[in-house]
Amino acid sequence: MRRYRFAWPGLLLALMMIGCVTPRVHAKSERAADYLPDGLALAVSVRSGDRQIEALRATLAARDFFGSAAIQALLENPDLIQARVGLTGIAAISGMDLWEASGVVLGRDLMAGVRPGKDGKPEVLLVTVARHPEGLDRILGSIHGLVGLSRDDSPAAQRTWTVDGVRVHSAAPQVMHCRVDDALLVSNSRDLLKAAIAARDAGPLINRSKAYREALESVPLDAPVWAYADVATIRRRIGALPERLPNPAAGFVAGGAWHAIRHADAAVAWLEADGADLALKVRVASKAPLPGSHRGFIVKEVAPAKWSAEALPRFLAEVSVARGWADLFADREALLTLPASSDVVNFNSVLTTLLGQVDFMDEILPVVNGPVRLVATRRTFAGSDFVPSPKLPAFALITPLSGRTETNFARRLQSGTLTAFSLLSADAAQKKEAGFFVDTDRYRGHKIYYTEFNTPSSGGMRMDAPARTSTDAADGAGPDADGSETTVAGVRYNFAPAAALVDDQYVVATSRQMLRDVIDAIAASAGAGIADLPRGADRLRINVVEVVETLLQNRQELVVNSMLEKDHSKRDAEREVDALLGALRFLDFVELTSWLDEHGARADLRVRLRSVRDARTGTTSTGRTGDD
Repeated sequence: MRRYRFAWPGLLLALMMIGCVTPRVHAKSERAADYLPDGLALAVSVRSGDRQIEALRATLAARDFFGSAAIQALLENPDLIQARVGLTGIAAISGMDLWEASGVVLGRDLMAGVRPGKDGKPEVLLVTVARHPEGLDRILGSIHGLVGLSRDDSPAAQRTWTVDGVRVHSAAPQVMHCRVDDALLVSNSRDLLKAAIAARDAGPLINRSKAYREALESVPLDAPVWAYADVATIRRRIGALPERLPNPAAGFVAGGAWHAIRHADAAVAWLEADGADLALKVRVASKAPLPGSHRGFIVKEVAPAKWSAEALPRFLAEVSVARGWADLFADREALLTLPASSDVVNFNSVLTTLLGQVDFMDEILPVVNGPVRLVATRRTFAGSDFVPSPKLPAFALITPLSGRTETNFARRLQSGTLTAFSLLSADAAQKKEAGFFVDTDRYRGHKIYYTEFNTPSSGGMRMDAPARTSTDAADGAGPDADGSETTVAGVRYNFAPAAALVDDQYVVATSRQMLRDVIDAIAASAGAGIADLPRGADRLRINVVEVVETLLQNRQELVVNSMLEKDHSKRDAEREVDALLGALRFLDFVELTSWLDEHGARADLRVRLRSVRDARTGTTSTGRTGDD
């Protein structure tokens, strides 16, 4: 008869608590790696997990983490409730609370190893070395009695066997565990567990592997969590990776990293924590240097960005990519599949036509000097005749051009911009969509080209869909401050392109105001360079505060989408969306930086957390708010 039922989250932690005491058969080890056999494709280590969880508990308590609405909604999950009840009961029987019991199980060192199985399923081995074996023994005794692994202090014979003098228990058909000295081993593979027991003295252990030792040397001693991957083993298991990528964007952005992965022997990653900042660092070591066809991925001479995108009002995100673009386009056949290479040629033809015969590949790409940047900001649509649904951010593409601001080139580029906007308006008219008025203006001494929708602003019907007003209850909006009603329009009304050649930077934006904001930021920088990135590095930076504000602007659309796609009730859909918004409020920003060298690829992911107080008020540690 089934007396206890554990959900998977609870079962995984409970299995780490299961074992049986065996006689001390060899010298104790304080490292979990001394029990992991060689040949693993992946190994993950948690150092001093018991102390890490104590620090985590204090941090979460100080930030009132569990008092937030998002976490309360998460804790209402039925499986999670069941797991918490089961684990709390086990801890109580052992004379501990759940946090203390978790720390005892994590111990001084914990590692998880994975290798490919013969049937295609991964074989997993978990090893924890206890700092307090007596506490682990109390927990084990409680679990043994609960799941029927022992009766009257004697192990169940039908679920026990011996390997090299070590008693192994089977908690389930595919779950085995044992105790060796102060270590607890849990696995879903009898062969893997047997290999670990046999290798503990002088066998082929992972920490005797040269690649593993070299990876370990690159990890800081204070890194609480780190991982090692045998990339060659993984690659052999999944099969040969294609040499060329089928997508032009992926090929030009990630082609260098793809080459490193295809020729890598090992990869290592680790986590660093400093107060509210968390950093995940990844290193991939390649045994083959970048070939000549990939020379465009390592840019040695590139001008740094001259202004910070974070100076823009309501800054949302930025993608910065540094490449030798002319080299990449010239070597496209070595980087891309044949169809993708053809797409690049077609893209060049279309863009050259749009720009009024300014050849994109031969005239523009060779003079791109510096990181190409795609910047996003949150829009307010204040004073606009149309409020799009959904309300998407404003974007700007900034391309630095070296030595091509002479009069002839500038006039050709500006003329090409005017031609491009006119063609876009004509294309919209052919599709019976709202077209553009195209006009020019001057701002801060720069000539700008911009567009405006030519649909009447008197509340009439749009050309591509019926107009609605913001007084419609479904939109959750009302009349404007002046008493007028704003037409609610489709997604197209997020984009009214504008462009300008600002000194040596060609800027294309999705709104006139966005273009002005970029020009203001360039003017405010006074030409000061920004040297916060490794030369030639790529960066993605997301201001999560503004992401939340953008989602709040579109909350009604998100709720409706959840109702339609997941068949949720309105109440359930609102709870789901609000839980997501609540969880995001704990983040300040997310930043990913990546770069290549002759020996492989590197990536750093940084996250800054906010306290619950800041999350509730909408402020950040720097005092910024999500308001305009």
